[in-house]
Order: sequence, then C-alpha cells, then structure tokens
Amino acid sequence: SDTVATAIGAGWGNERHSLLVYYGTFNSAARIHRSRREVLEGTAALNPFEWILSVPRAGNQLSHIADLIFEGLNASDRLQSLDAMASGSPPGSNGVVFLHADDITKTTVSSPPKCSVRYLEPRHTRGDLSRSVLEGFAFLLRWSLATEKLDRTSFSSVLAAGGGARSALWRQIVSDVCSLPQQYRPSADRGLGSALLAVAALAVIHEPVRAAK
Repeated sequence: SDTVATAIGAGWGNERHSLLVYYGTFNSAARIHRSRREVLEGTAALNPFEWILSVPRAGNQLSHIADLIFEGLNASDRLQSLDAMASGSPPGSNGVVFLHADDITKTTVSSPPKCSVRYLEPRHTRGDLSRSVLEGFAFLLRWSLATEKLDRTSFSSVLAAGGGARSALWRQIVSDVCSLPQQYRPSADRGLGSALLAVAALAVIHEPVRAAK
C-alpha cells in the first residue's frame, strides 16, 4: 500500500507501464502494469508492480557516508553537503566505484547494509566519494534494466519519488546513466497518494449505501 500511495503521489497516471524510481531507505525501481484508475476503482490485481530493483537500506548507507565525511547540525544538513560536494566531481567520480553489496542478487530485506568503496586513492576528494555513492544506484539500475532487456521505450513514463529525489543532481545522474528522463513533482509525495487512496476507499464503502437508498 505504501508503494501504491507513493506512485500515485508521484504522478502515476492512467497509462500502463510507467516506471517508479524510488530514492529512499530502500532504493528501488518497479514497473507499474496497471493504470491509476484501475487501482483506485478496485479493478486491478492486488499488486500492480513488477519489481526491477530493490536495494535494502541504501538510505542508511548514504546517511552513514554523509555522517562520516561531513559536518552539520542534523542529518539533512549533512546530506545536503554530500549532494553539493558531489556536484563538483565529474561523471565517473574519477574512477571511484561504490557498491551497495558484493552481490546484489543475494541481498534480502534482512541483509545488513554492507557497502564497499573500490579504487579509492589518496588523490581522490570527498566530492569523488560523494558522487560515487549517487552513481552506485544509477549503475545498479542500468544493470537491472539491461538484465531484463528494458530501455526507455519500455515505459510510458518514468516517475521519481522518495526523499532522495529532492536532489536534482541525483535524478540527473540516474537519467544520464540509464537514458531515462524522469518526471518529478516536488509537492507530491506518499502523503498525497495516501489521501487519494482514502478518498477512493470511502467512495467504495459508501456506494452500497447510496445504492440502497
């Protein structure tokens, strides 16, 4: 239900086969097989999603890196510092590679968030490390799409959602690496989607009452 609410809040429409890219605690991507109308009217299957990629606790890894190398009064300030520093590093992070897991295919929801950084040298900067973390998810998504033989023509639209989607840099990195232009609505989130689902549910509940009268 959270994923449905997130997708609706992000702008999921009545066309089929949109792609939801979620930047959050669990970085993920899912293809939506049904239209928004089918879900809100209750005519769709219980799960309208086909999961393409899920990176459990990726948000914890990102926050931990930010806590290690940046100062700030709170986590939000440190994450903003990471984002700003990453913008100064070129694509490819000067060769630094960030891996969310040694083998993402064996990662489960309960797996500990063990990431690793490869090819880090004394010449590299905090900006290089910061950008490599953002690129890590982008290249994982690109690999997942290639594995499923999917590309931009496979989706009617690509929706960005989640707290991390507020980073224009991160969204641009994912778009560039995966050749996927994304739609992002800053004012729309899971809360809006939950409200729309609640309205739809109330309509279903009260429809038999109106029919009886």
